[in-house]
Amino acid sequence: MLNKNVVFAVLIGSMAVSSLPSSNAQSGPDAPRTHTVEIKSFAFIPARTTIKLGDTIQWKNDDFAPHTATADGGAWSTETLNNEETGQYVPKAAGSFAYHCKFHPAMTAVIVVEP
Repeated sequence: MLNKNVVFAVLIGSMAVSSLPSSNAQSGPDAPRTHTVEIKSFAFIPARTTIKLGDTIQWKNDDFAPHTATADGGAWSTETLNNEETGQYVPKAAGSFAYHCKFHPAMTAVIVVEP
């Protein structure tokens, strides 16, 4: 049989730990967000993504073929993304940035980064 004092101490301890703020937790309208672009049927969906400076853009490959998301000027690129893999990028400046798949150059899209 469990001692009631031990059960109470464990419950209080777990409540204290779960109420601690996370060092990565940010909320509110200005908190950085992650925006997901699907790679499906040899296309980036959506083909145009608008984000705020500081946000993360993430690509998820839902095709069976490997793909990348590579800036047209080569300034950044994901690794090769195989089926069900993801890659991320956090833009460093505001502007409009065209990108493509280095394996399938006809696959193109744009990220618009607002200040």
